[in-house]
Amino acid sequence: MLTPKWNAAFLTIDNFYLHFVKKSFDRRLLVSRISTQILFLFLLLTFSGNSLWSQIKGKMTDRSGIPLPYASVYQENTTKGTVCNEEGEYIFYPSDDGKITLCYQYVGYKKKTIEFQYAGQVILRDVILEEDDAMIDEIVILANREDPAYPIIRKAIEKREFHRKQVKSYEAALYTKGLIKLLDAPEKFMGQEIKDMGGILDSLRRGIIYLSESKSTFYFTQPNRTKEVMISTKKSGDNSLFTANQFSLANINLYDNYIEMGRSVVSPIGDNALSFYKYTLLKTDIDESGRTIYKIKVDPKYSNEPLFKGYVYIVGDSWNFYSTEVSISGKNLKVPLMDSIRFHQIYLPAPSGEWLLFSQSMYFKGDIFGFSIGGNFTYIFSEHQVNKDLSQIFSAKETFRVNKDALKQDSAYWANNRPVPLTVEENSDYQKKDSLFQIWNSKEYQDSIDRISNRFKLQNILLGYSYSNRYKNYSINYPVPLSLVRFNVVEGWNIYFQPDFTKTDSTSKYWIVRPLINYGFSDKKWKTSALISRRYSLEMLGEFSVEFGRKYDQYDENLPILLKSNTWSSLFYKLNYIRLYDKRFVKLSYQREIVNSLFVKTYAEIAERLPLEKKSDFSFFYTHRIYDENIPNYVVPDEIYTRHKTTTFSLELRWTPGQTYSSYPNLRIRNTGKYPVFRLYQKTGIPFDKNIKAFYTAGLSIEKSRVNLARYGYFSYYAEVAGSIINRPYYFQDYLHPLGNEWVIPDGNRPDMFYLLPYYSYSTDRYFSAFHFKHHFNGFIMDKIPLLKRTSLKTVFSANYIYNPKEKHYFETGIGIENIIIGQIPAGSIEYFWSWSSYLPNDRGFIIKLLQVITN
Repeated sequence: MLTPKWNAAFLTIDNFYLHFVKKSFDRRLLVSRISTQILFLFLLLTFSGNSLWSQIKGKMTDRSGIPLPYASVYQENTTKGTVCNEEGEYIFYPSDDGKITLCYQYVGYKKKTIEFQYAGQVILRDVILEEDDAMIDEIVILANREDPAYPIIRKAIEKREFHRKQVKSYEAALYTKGLIKLLDAPEKFMGQEIKDMGGILDSLRRGIIYLSESKSTFYFTQPNRTKEVMISTKKSGDNSLFTANQFSLANINLYDNYIEMGRSVVSPIGDNALSFYKYTLLKTDIDESGRTIYKIKVDPKYSNEPLFKGYVYIVGDSWNFYSTEVSISGKNLKVPLMDSIRFHQIYLPAPSGEWLLFSQSMYFKGDIFGFSIGGNFTYIFSEHQVNKDLSQIFSAKETFRVNKDALKQDSAYWANNRPVPLTVEENSDYQKKDSLFQIWNSKEYQDSIDRISNRFKLQNILLGYSYSNRYKNYSINYPVPLSLVRFNVVEGWNIYFQPDFTKTDSTSKYWIVRPLINYGFSDKKWKTSALISRRYSLEMLGEFSVEFGRKYDQYDENLPILLKSNTWSSLFYKLNYIRLYDKRFVKLSYQREIVNSLFVKTYAEIAERLPLEKKSDFSFFYTHRIYDENIPNYVVPDEIYTRHKTTTFSLELRWTPGQTYSSYPNLRIRNTGKYPVFRLYQKTGIPFDKNIKAFYTAGLSIEKSRVNLARYGYFSYYAEVAGSIINRPYYFQDYLHPLGNEWVIPDGNRPDMFYLLPYYSYSTDRYFSAFHFKHHFNGFIMDKIPLLKRTSLKTVFSANYIYNPKEKHYFETGIGIENIIIGQIPAGSIEYFWSWSSYLPNDRGFIIKLLQVITN
């Protein structure tokens, strides 16, 4: 499991996949580009003309003419500057006329300063940097002599906390450019031809799938709070405001002890860094300000642990970072789909003396399902305002916001305000995609795509079928044909048909209509119901729904057992776990986040509930077995299953203290803070029978999904207490039902699940208390086992406990391995559990948890 920050990052990548790759498969009609070439040439000349004003521009190379990509250019004694693009080209926009001194800097080369007399004209200046070959005197390392890098690193470690806290707050302008490329693509994906992805891929099957720039205002305050406000953005071939140009997704602060990247990576100057790294002093240099700069090579002592390798440049006397260039492999992060991630950072001194991050470049490569992907994100900070009062900025929990008008700036604006020049490839991609975008969003094109995608194909038998109208934003989804026929002991063989109709508007609000038609061949009954749901606010998760009709429902309203899973277990093993009753009802539901961190969910239901009897004893195998009766718990009196009418009210409040969020127009993405999530819920039942009293039950749960223990992994916990407050519930549907499981492959992976506890065995009309604990060692143990340390595997430990006054104590514990990857597909985990109980016989067995994408 990844940290919230990296979860958000991978969630963003998932959205890129859905938005670009999947959409591009739909664009498999050939897109003609001939008619747009004249327009491209016109735009190129127009933009080139606009970019010839108010700038100093050129190219940075070494003596051999080789470009120096991402070299830095900044105005002397300021933090205003830029970096070169991949081809070594730079553009600098002076603020005022007059004398200006620019500093040209690249790791491993001597810094050069050039003075200009600027008067608003265009200044062209190519710059050649000389390689810095100033080596330290040769040192013979004796048996009792350490490398001279070590005393330097010790000084940096001593000063780490000082430099981390030196700047109390600051505001800065932030420019971000993100690029994700397909370096190679297969001819087919999941049996479907990819072709050129609507013009994205070239003849070498390469192409840009994400290109975007943005300008933001960035805020920082101690201890570690940040906020970004995106003022303007530009995306190639797309007009959505969902973006990955968010610095907090890639914020690598090497002044922290650990950097969270799914695993806790030890900083090269962390408090215990000397136990994990080897250091070599490669060279020293004296910059033009008289500062001594040490170039130190950093190598991990252990090849499979989460450690960086690369170079750090340390400033003598002050012992802060001058620049860094470090990388880590996907193998060390236990993410084999990722080849490597590399970071390059440059720091500059502010006029007030503090050293601040000036630029960060992130490069990555990976291979996902046959797609070779690479890319880079460049972040440039400038015009820092240090120790500014930002109390009003941080008065709310918003950490990122995209302004609604962020897309309004035209190409002329970007041509005159882009601090990093576009490469030829990037410029071509903008021009090509801007024209293709008009085609992709036309009614004619989308209708033509619908005509192809709406055809029924052989794979629809396994994957289901969907009819869509992209231009009008509606779809009709039909279930997998093979899942239409199901089996349970109450209905026998039955037809279960539940399509849905979805209509979405431009703000992502939607209507869903989901009818259900169910017929059992053994009970010979038709059951029909319908759900109508309206999501009226995606930002605040506001939704209301009405459901009515007749259906066979589970006694636990949380639906612990999937109907399809029960079908397979019944037909092949003659084991029927599901328990059903007949419900005729009307139900109104509502949910919404009231204010940040406080979410409410409620419903009211009027229902007639009837018990059901077993009607079928069929199975393919184990015909000698006899199915259990359709009664959840044989210990309780029979009268609690009798026919009755009742009205039920439920209210649930969920509070997430410290919750932060990112704001997009019409959308909010939430991140939990360091505090657990509290859930308070209650249920009131008023039977129609005057001889049975109304009841009131309530419960409280506390959940924390990740408590970080750095190198030792992280743990999660879930605690819950619940019981009857006023009278006990009379009917079994209203009992409190702790979540059991009787499958080797459980249905779901909820934090309150018991893995060896039979369903309904601890259901109670009084009270219960439960605690769940899980520790993910996150590679800490596997890194020390030969052969296994080279794999993606991680170890996990689980412990679950419950008590109620009737069945008393139940305890189970498990150990296992997780992060199992088959080929390139993340599969899940395997654990072995033991159980002990005052009420049930001891049990043990394997539990296989598959990822949801597989179980679905």
